[in-house]
Order: sequence, then C-alpha cells, then structure tokens
Amino acid sequence: MGRGQGVTDMAPVAEAPLSVSTPLTFLIADVRGYTRFVVERGDEAATRLAVKFAGVTRDMVSEHGGRVIELRGDEALAVFESARGALRASVALQQRFAEESRLTPEQPLPVGIGIDTGEAIPVEDGYRGAALNLAARLCSLAAPGEILASDTVAGVARKLTGLAYAERGLVQLKGFSSPVKVVQVVPAGPEHVRSTSVSTDERIEQRLPIGGFLGSLPSGTLIGRHEQLGQVLTAIDSTTRSDGRLIMLAGEAGVGKTRLAQEVTLVARNRGFLIATGACYEPEHATPFYPFLDALAGLYEIAPVSVRNQVATQWAYLGRLLPNQTLPVPAISLDTREDLQRLFWAVTAFLQAIAEREPIAVLLDDLQWADGSSLSLLLHLARHTRSHRILLLGTYRDVEVDRSHPLEGVLLDLTRQQLVERIAVLRLPIDGTATLVADALGELEVSDEFARLLYHHTEGNPFFLHEVLRALVERGDVYREGGGWERRTLEEIEVPDTIRAVVGQRLSRLTEQAQEILHEASVLGQTFLFDDLRAVTRSGTEREEEIEAALEEAINAGLMREVGRDSYAFSHALTRQSLYSELPSRRKRRLHLIAGEALEQAPERDRERRLAELAGHFLGAQDTGRALRYAMLVADRAAATFAHDDAAQYYRIALDLAGESGEQRREAEASEKMGGLMTATIRYDEALWMLERAARLYRAVGDREGEGRVVAQIGRVHYSTAEAERGVSRLEPAIETLTIGGSAQALAGVTSVLSKLYFARARYIDALSTAERAAGLAKTANDNGVLAEAEITRGSSLAMLGRWRDGQRALEDSIPVAEAAGDVFSVCRALQNAASVHLVRGDFDAHRRSMERALVLAKKMGNYRQEAATNFGLSVNAFVVGDWAQAHRYADSTLAMMSALGATWKSGYHLPGLTSLAVAEGRWREASRFLEECVAISSETGDVQTLQAAQEVQAERDLLQGRSEDARKRLEALLGESCGVQPSTGVGAIPRGHYVVAGTHHVTGLLLLLAWAYVQTGDTVRADELVAGGIAEASAEDVRLALVEWHRIHGISLTRAEWWDEAEEAFGAAVLLAHHMPYPYAEARSLHEWSRMETVRKEIDRAREKLTASLQMFERLGALPYVEIARAELADLR
Repeated sequence: MGRGQGVTDMAPVAEAPLSVSTPLTFLIADVRGYTRFVVERGDEAATRLAVKFAGVTRDMVSEHGGRVIELRGDEALAVFESARGALRASVALQQRFAEESRLTPEQPLPVGIGIDTGEAIPVEDGYRGAALNLAARLCSLAAPGEILASDTVAGVARKLTGLAYAERGLVQLKGFSSPVKVVQVVPAGPEHVRSTSVSTDERIEQRLPIGGFLGSLPSGTLIGRHEQLGQVLTAIDSTTRSDGRLIMLAGEAGVGKTRLAQEVTLVARNRGFLIATGACYEPEHATPFYPFLDALAGLYEIAPVSVRNQVATQWAYLGRLLPNQTLPVPAISLDTREDLQRLFWAVTAFLQAIAEREPIAVLLDDLQWADGSSLSLLLHLARHTRSHRILLLGTYRDVEVDRSHPLEGVLLDLTRQQLVERIAVLRLPIDGTATLVADALGELEVSDEFARLLYHHTEGNPFFLHEVLRALVERGDVYREGGGWERRTLEEIEVPDTIRAVVGQRLSRLTEQAQEILHEASVLGQTFLFDDLRAVTRSGTEREEEIEAALEEAINAGLMREVGRDSYAFSHALTRQSLYSELPSRRKRRLHLIAGEALEQAPERDRERRLAELAGHFLGAQDTGRALRYAMLVADRAAATFAHDDAAQYYRIALDLAGESGEQRREAEASEKMGGLMTATIRYDEALWMLERAARLYRAVGDREGEGRVVAQIGRVHYSTAEAERGVSRLEPAIETLTIGGSAQALAGVTSVLSKLYFARARYIDALSTAERAAGLAKTANDNGVLAEAEITRGSSLAMLGRWRDGQRALEDSIPVAEAAGDVFSVCRALQNAASVHLVRGDFDAHRRSMERALVLAKKMGNYRQEAATNFGLSVNAFVVGDWAQAHRYADSTLAMMSALGATWKSGYHLPGLTSLAVAEGRWREASRFLEECVAISSETGDVQTLQAAQEVQAERDLLQGRSEDARKRLEALLGESCGVQPSTGVGAIPRGHYVVAGTHHVTGLLLLLAWAYVQTGDTVRADELVAGGIAEASAEDVRLALVEWHRIHGISLTRAEWWDEAEEAFGAAVLLAHHMPYPYAEARSLHEWSRMETVRKEIDRAREKLTASLQMFERLGALPYVEIARAELADLR
C-alpha cells in the first residue's frame, strides 16, 4: 500500500484512540487487485465489494477485542491492546475472507495482512509511530491470504494454541537500524490449510522470503524507478490477458536492476502470478542452464499436482533440468540438435500447461553471465510463449555486453522479431540520489550540499550510495545525535571513488583474521559452502571457530549473507571480485589447488554436481592433467544437456590442454566430440575440420575403432550438407581399410551411413546392396541400433525401386528391431516410411494408423521435426480421403513447425504436397510461392527427391492450366537419358543419370505425367507405350494409387483414338478403384474425363450424368479449377 506516514490519510472511523500507556498492536489489511477490479467490474460492483470487506473486518476485529479505526475502500487499519487478540483476529479474518470468496466468487476477497506491536503517538486522525509504519510495510509484502508479523508480535504473544510462526526473512528499516525479523502467521495442525481468498488449486503454496536478492520480496522501499516500473506493469497487464511478454532490464552493476525486478516480483505475486527465479554467477557461466535449474525446480515444487504428474509422460526431457527429482530421463539420441529441441519444447509445454491455470513470471538475474544453453532456451521461450500468460524478465549489465558477447546476438534476434522490450535502468539523477539518501537515513530530506557530494563520488549508483553511506556511518563521519543525523564537516568526509575502495574500507573494519578468510573465500566463487572454505584454510576445531567468527563479522558488515544451511554468498559480485583481485598469483594457484583437491574427496554425487568448479580450480591451479580430465567431464555433461556453447568452450580448453601435454588419444577424443557438437549446431565446415583431425589422431595411435566411428560421423555431415558425393568418396576407401583391420561394429556404422548417402543421391540399387551389407555386419556385431537404421534404408530403397511388397515387409520388420534397441526415433521413422508404402498401395486406413502411431512417438520424444513430418503425412491422408479442411489443419501445423525448426536436408519435403493441395484448389499464387521456395531450398540443400517432387507438381500445374507442351518438355528433361533426351540445365535441374532406373517410385510419377502430356499433345503412340508398362507394373505390385491414374490416362488416350468400349472400360476401372480406396479426387477426375468421352461420342445424357456427379464431388472437395471447367462444360451440354 506504500503507507508509512501516509497511512493516516485514510478516512477515520468515529471512535476515540486507545490509550498508549501500554504498547499497541496494529493490524492493516489490504484487498489485492482492487483497482483492477474497479476497472473490470465497474464502480457499483466495487462498492459492494468494499462494503462486504468493511463488514467482515469490523465483525472479526470487534469479536477479538480490537477496533477498526480507519477504512478506505480496500484498506483497513485496526488497533488492539492485545497482540494475541490481533493474531487470532488476523487468522479469523483470512478464514472468513476465504469463505466469502467461495460463497460469492464474483466478489473475491484476496487480502494481505500486516501486524506489528509497539508504542504509537495518538493524533487527531489516528496514530503515528514506527509500529504502524512496519505493519503497513508488512501488509504490502503479504500475499493474498497471507499474514505477516514482526517477531516482536510473536514474542509478545508467545505461543498460541492453534497458531504457528514460519520465518520469512528480514525487513530493513530506515536509518541503518538493525533489520526486523518477519514471520508468517499460519494455523497449526494438519487439519488446517492455507486460508486464502483467491481460488484454491492443487498447487503447493509459494512462500517468498524477504531479502535483497531476486526471488525474495524487497526488504526496502523502491526509490526513483516509477517510470520503469510502470512499463513493466503494462507488460504484466498484457500477460494476464494471455499476451506474454519478455522484458530485459539493462544497466551497470549496482544500478538497481535486481531491486526493480524484486518490485516486479511483489506486484506479480499480488496479481496471482507464480514466481520462478534464477540467477547467473560468473563462476557458473559454463554450467548448462544454470539459472533455469533454480527457476524450474522452484516452479515444479509449486506447480499444480495435475501438471507435475504429467512431466514424466508428456515432457520427459524436462527431467534433465530437474536433477533433484527422481524422474525418468530419455536416453540421448545420435542427433543432439533434435534432443535440444525436445528439451526446449518440454520446458515450453510445461510452462504453458501451468499458465493455463495460473499466470507465471520467470525472472532471471545477471544474464551477462548466462551460459549459451540458457540464452538459447530464453530465445525459444520468447518465441513460443507470446500467446500465453507467461512473463519473462531478465536483467543484465549492458556495459559488459559488447557485439561479440553471446547475449548481444540473442538480443538482436529478439529485437528483430519484436519479442523484447528493453528498459534502461540508469543511475539516479541528483534529486533521486537525495531521495535515496534521505530514505536510507530515515529523514524527510538531506541538504543539497551533502547530496551533491555523494552524487559526485557515486554518480547516482544506488549500490555505491548504500555502501558509501554504510561506510560513513560505520566510520563515524555520519552519526546520530539528538534523534537525528549529523555529520562532520564535508572536507573531513573521505568518500571512496570506486566500489572497490568502498569494499576495502568496509573490509578494513574487520579483524585481520576475518579479512584473510574472506580473501580465501573469494577463490570459491560468488556462493560457497562452509566446508569448502574450511578446506582452503587451516584445519582444526580452533580454525573452524575462527571461520565462523569471520563470517559472522562479514555478515554484520553487510559483505556477505547466509543463503542456506552452511551456505554463504558475497553481498555483491563486485565485492568478491575486489577481494579476488587483491590475491597474489602464487597464492591464488595454491588456494585453487587446495579447493580442487578437497572437492575431489567429496561424495561422488557432489563431485558430479560440481564438475565445473573442479575444472575451474585445477585450471586456476595450473594442474594440466586434472584440469584436462575435468574439462572433458564438464563438456560431456554440457553436451548431454544440449548446452552446446558451454560444451564447446570446455572441449576447446581440453584440446588446448591435451595439445600442450602431448596426450594424442585425449586430443582425438576431444576433437571427435567437438566435431559432433559442431555438427549438432550446423557448423558443418568446422565439424568436418575437427572430425578429420580426430580421424588422423586416432590413426596415429592405432585406434581403428575410433577412426571408424569418426569416419561414420564425417559421412553424416556430408549427408546433412547435401554433399553426398563427397561423403561417398570419403567413406568408400574407409570401408576398404576397415574391412581389412577394423571391427565389425565400426564397419557396420560406416556402411550404414554410406547406404544413406547413396539413397540421398537416388542411387537406390547401391543404397539397397550397401544397406543389406550393413545389416549383416550389424547382426554380427549385435548392434540393433545400426541394424534398424540399415533395415529402414533397405526397405525404403526397395520401395523406391518399385518393389513395394518387399519394401513394406522390410520396413515393418525393422520396427521390432528398433524397439528392441530402444531406438524410439528409428521406430518413428520406420512407421512413417511404412505408412508411405501403405499410401501408395491405396491402403489409406493402414497409412493413417501408422502415421498416428508415429505421431504419438514423436510427441513422446518431443521431436518436433518428426512430429512435423507425421503431421504432413496425415495431411496427405486427409487429402486423398477427401477431407481437405482437415488436410489444411495438418498442413498449417506442419508449416509452423518447419518454420521454427529451420533448414535441414528435409526441410523442403513438405512443400510439394502443400503445392499439390494449392493446385487442386486453384490457389495458383500460393502454389507458385510454395514451388519457388521448395526449389530454392532443395537446390541449396541438395535434396534430390524433394526437388523432383516439386518439378512433378509444377508439371501437373502446367497440364491443368493447358500448357501441355511445357509440361512435356519439363518432364522429358527430368527423365533425362532414360527417355532419350538431354537433361535440363536450368535452375533446380536433376543431374544426368539420376533417374535412369526404370520402375523407381519417382520415375513412376514422372511417367504418369509424361503419358498425360503426350495424350494432351497428340502423341498417343508414346502415351500408350508408357500406359501399358505402367499398368503392368502397378498391377504386379498392387500400387493402386498409381494404377487409378494409369487407367484414367489410358481412358483419355483411348478416347482420342475413338475406341469407345475400351475407353469406357478404362474409365470404369479407374472410378471403381478410386471409389473403393476411397480416393474421391481421383474418382471425380476419372468421372470428368469419362463424361468428356461420352460427350465426344454424342451420348449427352450419360455425359451430363457423369459430369454432374463429378461436379458435385469437386464442389464438396473445393477443387475450384475443376469446378469451373465442369460448370462450363455442363452449361454447354444444356
């Protein structure tokens, strides 16, 4: 409420003040969100709410021996002679407010209560005094349904039956007096639950401490930041309307970013937000997702039970960021980039699920020290929480973020996408400085001269100001006299020029022993454990007592704070930095070595958690061997949690250390892992360089297994970069070498990758034979993972060669192999490829079932690329069965996911299908846009199959728009030498020789269209040759999707030759086959051509019947080009 002295401005109730002969207890209650209630519900509803609040307050206060002496709408002040009565009244009030809210939810009473005991001065309109001010302060900090009281109240009231006290932290009063301990008053006993006047949920109550760090409620008042706070409040308002926001508070160290974020915490908490906070520290900048570990752990603890119960099944990857929870975590796949996306989407979905129930504020401090993985996750959240009740807020030191800083790149991306609002937190002007100094001293104002002097030395930095004032008070330059503050002459006040000098002055107030211990503690980082500090100092009980005394001194001096059981933190990062910089280099090395060796003796679980610290200490100690070992472990852990930037940093450190020490095997291992990391982050040139380096090193130490593993990875990079021919050239000699002296497992892996490279270049016969060999090697090596990969390539190659039955069997057989290997990703791929075979063979139900099963697995994995691919498959299914509206929904979902995932080898595969849908509906411009995009992406990535599919769709568009000759030329160019003509040399052309294998799936599609083009251009002889071969092949393999088209084209050709009976038979076969699949678009097109045949032979009634039937089907589907043609033809028949 921001009362203090202003609390007595409320309208007085006509009752005489109580006597002040004994201490009084003040209770202040405030209805949270009242202003917003007035805006949203109107004055009349607000008046009813205020009347109800006043009535309940008067009843409960009076019943427990107190008096309501002031009321103002949403605020009430009551006074009691008994602290016990005030406490009992507060609990009764909250229980009554909760009951009223349940009975009339349209008039909720979310009330916070603050209580303090002390002497007060009666005045005409109420009371004045410190107790009243503290009660008001506690009321402003209390959450809806909460009661906060000073420990003075608890001490006076002593133990009360049915009540308990929970410590919440310290509130700093003005004038540098001792902080006041705050307790929360709660009903005691398991039968009691939190009394709250807001809607209850299954989530655990969130109790925020009071302190000076992000994640706590502010212990002091906010000075000079109301404009910036107003900007954030606007964002909070937007967030409550499901319009999520990202706010970044930028400013130098000590300028008040965290303090402003604390005020945001208070406001958001009072608006019903769940608060999740995390902080970054420089020593932990390489710890993956460091700020999110705390934020997500805290959010998980208070999340609704229904949401927590879904984590293991719906968002399993979230378990990687909840190390303290016993949650199952999925195994890491070969594609770490995919794993990273799964983790990001798991975090996003978890937050979104909670936000469906209650709004969330995620606040992250000091992002200039954030690890790369955290910045990537923040960027992802900003992109995907915009339409949810999720407020993201970060703070960072802008002076430490230059153009090369990772955070700057993220900020540029966010700014370009209009996803962030940056708020500059600047130094206070001279008047703001004066206000802050007056507030700190507990005065109404200070002299201009004193304010200017402090401003001159601190330049308005709030942290500097507080530290300078504290030093002046401790040194006696500013002192209390006669109830106010006095100071020595200005010339005698020695104010430090920098914060280091301020820390030095305050440090000098400690004993020499305490100073020495704090210097040693600075080696341990911003936060540290008591046992760690004891380890770097002399051991023994006597020394332990000295450490305790030193820490107590430092806490009392404001240089440190206790953050947990035996856990301490420096009051400010600059404090630790100042101390650390004063240590001589030799002493730093010695202390780092002691700290590292002490950590090595810790239990294994603790060591695993603190690997980054171990690496840092041995680096600081210049112990190359142990620094190398721990740097590799840190990098491996970072890679396992998809923190690629952090992993790269430590792999580079390991590479340097291994190179210096001449450990070639460790250098090879680091090079291999760095290469894998570069691959995952699509830095393919660097990946190839690093992997080739690893291969040379493994060869030098005679490790054929390692060399083969790396060569396989090199092949995967070439596969991803559309340089399949380079990959083939690299892997084929390696296979010869491994065949002579390598292991079966290494050879199997390389051979399997080679088969994929052949497949990528449409060398399906080579892909088939190589996949068969890889499968045999994998069986020998008992490697089900490689076996499943090889079997999928084998089945897909068989299908592409037109051996659909064999391909289907191989793909279906690969599914249990992948399941046995625990390879969910391969199971998903096998189901997708098997579904494609079902589609081509006209079994649309089987296609849909396989795709739906794949979709479940993709979601389970959190693999959004596979989910996008499966959505596309379901879009195709909806198209062929005639549900084009559903096809659009799946297509839109596919587009959204693919746009978010970025470019990969298959990033354009969905575009030909979307183009086909657009062509069928007559959306020509959209079809052109899809085609252009598809050709551009596929040409760039080298995706031969998708490029040809795009050309097929373009040829079909030419045929539908009457450009039959253009279609013929395009198709003959694509078929190249197989049709006896030269391949096209235009943009997106297929290189000569790629489609010379008769019977392949894509050639079948090309031949179908080419036959149609030949018919349209009058070349019926060549059309009939193609049709005869096509019908024979499709019938042999039961490829009904192609067979219905061959029959339709055959009927068109026979119509041109005026072979009426044969044409009618062909059209009848096409219609019957399409109807039974069912494939309504193909059925309608066949009926339409049949009606044309009847028209040509003057059977007008039969023509009209078939044309009408086809028109009705076209209209139902939304096939506008055919609708327009059929309507015109029907009009001509009349």
